[in-house]
Amino acid sequence: MKVLIKKEVGNHTVLAGAAEGGALLSRLLASVEEPRTPEPVFLDFYGIAVATASFLRDGPLAYRQLVRSRGSNIYPVIANANDKIIEELRLFLLSRNDAMFCCALSRAGSASDIRLVGALDDKQAITLELVRRLGKVDTGMLTDGRYDPLVKATAWNNRLAALVEKGLVIESARGRGKYFRLSVRG
Repeated sequence: MKVLIKKEVGNHTVLAGAAEGGALLSRLLASVEEPRTPEPVFLDFYGIAVATASFLRDGPLAYRQLVRSRGSNIYPVIANANDKIIEELRLFLLSRNDAMFCCALSRAGSASDIRLVGALDDKQAITLELVRRLGKVDTGMLTDGRYDPLVKATAWNNRLAALVEKGLVIESARGRGKYFRLSVRG
């Protein structure tokens, strides 16, 4: 699913301030339908020249926090943001020890140049790298001793839950088990 930010903000190309961010948050909540299954929602910044940290904080990042806190099937990803926007996003996320995926998105909806913007604590970063490398994991795979025999199932579950909350990893149920994969793949 893709949301064209420029369209949502009335074709403005400079997005500044908490009030404008809050207005975008309201429009996103009203216009983005809940998918039946977990999927990325690309917040497409194509055509936007500037987005300030306060706009990003009260718009896209507030949206991510809200949908992820209520266990939504929506996993927001920033798409087609220019270097200025990525820099504003990066500085804000670093100040919060937080991270988000950004990517280039083709007209056909294919993601490329996927990168993590911001920072994770070391344990979350290791866990995210394992999910990336393995493609799909469950806690049992991580606790079988191959990756870190000192980390127990509860710790792996906590790390995965933190990554799900940030929208970096999608959690899917299959029977009684839970599986995890990256929220965006190229």
